[in-house]
Amino acid sequence: MFPPAHPSMAGHEPFDSNMNGFISQAVASLTNNKCRRCQHVGCDLKVLDCGCLFHVRCIQIFENQPLTVCPGCHSSMRSLFLLPMDFNEIDQAKAAAAAMAPSSKRGKKRKNATIARLNPSNAVGDDGGDGSDLRTGRWTTEETHFCDQLIDKYEKGELPVSDGVKLNDFLANMLKSKQSRLTKKMKNAKLSAKTYKHSTGCISDDAEAKEFSQIEVDFYESIQCDLERAEIRFHMQKEWRELFSSYCVTMGQCLDADSWLSSVEELDRRVSQAKDAARMARRKVMMGHALSQDSMNPQRGVFIEQAISTDPNGSDIMSSTDAAMHTFANSQRGLGLGKKEPLKTFRLHLLAKSFNTSKDISCLLSTSMHGFLLFTEVQVPPDGSRPVNLTSQEQFDLLSFGEYSSKFSFDVGCGLPGRVYSTGICSWEQGVENAPRHQFERCGGAAQWGIKTVLGVPIPSPNVGRVVVLLYSRHDRARDPEMVRRVTEELTKLMPTPKWKLVVDVGSAPPTPDDAKGTDKRVQEVLKLLAEHTPTHRNSPYSPYLPGFTSLRLLLLKRNRTNHDDDLLSTMLESYSSYLGSGREPVEIAWMMARDYMLLTQPSNQMNGSSFVPSLQSFQPVQNPPQHQQQILQPQLGNVQPSSVIPNQFQHQQLQQIEALHHAAQLQNGTSPVPLGAGLNPNFVGANSMSSLGHFAPSAGANSGANGLAVLTHFARQHHSGLGSNSLFPSSTSHPKGQEK
Repeated sequence: MFPPAHPSMAGHEPFDSNMNGFISQAVASLTNNKCRRCQHVGCDLKVLDCGCLFHVRCIQIFENQPLTVCPGCHSSMRSLFLLPMDFNEIDQAKAAAAAMAPSSKRGKKRKNATIARLNPSNAVGDDGGDGSDLRTGRWTTEETHFCDQLIDKYEKGELPVSDGVKLNDFLANMLKSKQSRLTKKMKNAKLSAKTYKHSTGCISDDAEAKEFSQIEVDFYESIQCDLERAEIRFHMQKEWRELFSSYCVTMGQCLDADSWLSSVEELDRRVSQAKDAARMARRKVMMGHALSQDSMNPQRGVFIEQAISTDPNGSDIMSSTDAAMHTFANSQRGLGLGKKEPLKTFRLHLLAKSFNTSKDISCLLSTSMHGFLLFTEVQVPPDGSRPVNLTSQEQFDLLSFGEYSSKFSFDVGCGLPGRVYSTGICSWEQGVENAPRHQFERCGGAAQWGIKTVLGVPIPSPNVGRVVVLLYSRHDRARDPEMVRRVTEELTKLMPTPKWKLVVDVGSAPPTPDDAKGTDKRVQEVLKLLAEHTPTHRNSPYSPYLPGFTSLRLLLLKRNRTNHDDDLLSTMLESYSSYLGSGREPVEIAWMMARDYMLLTQPSNQMNGSSFVPSLQSFQPVQNPPQHQQQILQPQLGNVQPSSVIPNQFQHQQLQQIEALHHAAQLQNGTSPVPLGAGLNPNFVGANSMSSLGHFAPSAGANSGANGLAVLTHFARQHHSGLGSNSLFPSSTSHPKGQEK
């Protein structure tokens, strides 16, 4: 179409298609230089060889008379060079817009605030665009003034436009506006009735050329959004250069447009990538909505892979796309969100394995069966006419439903694939988009992507026994046994032998009893406490409780515990929590835990008294005759007469042991030993003739030690209203009020 570029172009660096669409710095600098005629930037043409720059509206082209002299410097020239598109400004504007938070207020008022999706063909009514990137909203003063100038130059024939272009198409393409927006603004202009007829093909007057360029600049500056301003500037430069290239072909003017065509290809590539990204985002939105419906009450034997569920940021299944894309997806045809379609009849047919031969054979298999697995991208209309190509929307719907179906797995006899697999009979199902969920578990996805008919075919396999192949259609196709037979025969010839690795998800193993027992963190705390405070010297005041320390620690370390051990451990842990909550010291909690464990593990035959001593050997009760109603004290007490009942040898050893413990406690605390009976306070004997082991009331000048620990024994005497016999009741250790540490 265009003459080839001259091999030597002085001062020109060609467009590099390997630079991700960016033109070189040399070409970019050309667009910033001023026009030789109107002295404004944004030039479209360069003259070879002089290098003068012009707007396409500022240079005159004569029919069948190629230019040989530059209109600006009047030097000789070879041809005109059409500058490629400059993507720098629009890329910078997009990067700045992405870094800034979008304004929700402006986004609600103006849809054209994000016209980032570039459309290779901006003709109104083009099938390639959905109209969402066209300008809408009110007219500004600058835009109205610029539109009036375009109409004036159009009517005078002073624009580089081919003859026959209608005014409404010209304005809609140049301003990137809907025709309805133009007709509302100019109701009586009769835009569609006017066609272009060129006269000079350029703005002949220099003053008018400068005025026109200034009005265009004012229109750009009136757009507040940087991204929108960059996009409309990019779009209008593209429109001017497309119109001029067509005008040069009509007038017979040589034009070097190789770099321009390369930039157009880059633009088409960007548009294709943007559309693919929009389709993928829309597919995620639609798939998330379908899964939210089909996964609410899944039937038994139907397993759904929640691949579009919550992400690490914590959002729901449709959070992977933004709200704008979600709004865009909801507005598309076939979504049906928020609408309830009338319930149609759902028909399910089970087809026998053998059919009667029919002469009415569908042309589907004869034209596309052998290429079906290669995605011939054709379909046979429901009327049985010749196959036609699938539209991009139909391909998108089928691929989306196929990807959606991969999220489902079916057990034998469950769902359409499971039923076909178990019975070995073909199944032809119609109206699946309105089917009950127990009949077609993917009815939500079918409604999203317009799937209406499903054919399930069982295919024998030499290595797995049977494979089920499902065929889908976006048309409500009537049952055709002959086509089912031919499909089955053709697919059987393929002899499918899948090599897939079967992975069965059986869930995580339940926790073992041992693991469940060791989950209480208090076990480790008690083990650490016992290890730190276990007595290591026989003269330690806690040495009588050494068996309790050791036995309790072994119980905590025991892995295979009986029910009795579990009950005992639970009691000890509760005791530990109680002592810990009362604010006691760790050393005190340790020996009290050991004492409690020894108390709980005493043999039952030694628990016939009201209490017992938590030590290695328990005291034996000493019986008194009924006629003696006097208090029995230790034989070692010098100021008290001994009782008529003499303690036996075993009790005497116990008393000596307690006296030794008392003596060791006094030595440890740095005080002089006190006789065992010197600190006995009879006021601590309770009304029920019972006292507590460990009460210690020092006499004047006696000191109980820093830790307040003393080992004493109080003998209870029987009151007239007390117990029936005198007994010895050693009990647990406590402290009276005023002396508790």
